[in-house]
Amino acid sequence: MLTVTGVASINASANETALDAQQVAQLIEKADSYRLQDDSSKVVSLVRLYQDQELDKTRLYHVYTRPNRESWLVFKSAVE
Repeated sequence: MLTVTGVASINASANETALDAQQVAQLIEKADSYRLQDDSSKVVSLVRLYQDQELDKTRLYHVYTRPNRESWLVFKSAVE
């Protein structure tokens, strides 16, 4: 089983402008380059939620994937 660890950080506020079509296409292309080719995998995701530019919540998830688009999500944070 291949283990992939990924951390994504998205900072969004009401003052930021929306992405144009080209930027969206570039983001999708970059995200698609991380597509897994293995039959099964484990993805560890750390999600940080911000409120007024301050850390509000942190969530940890383990996602296990299998062929035929099957997946299993395990909530690792104590609050979930």
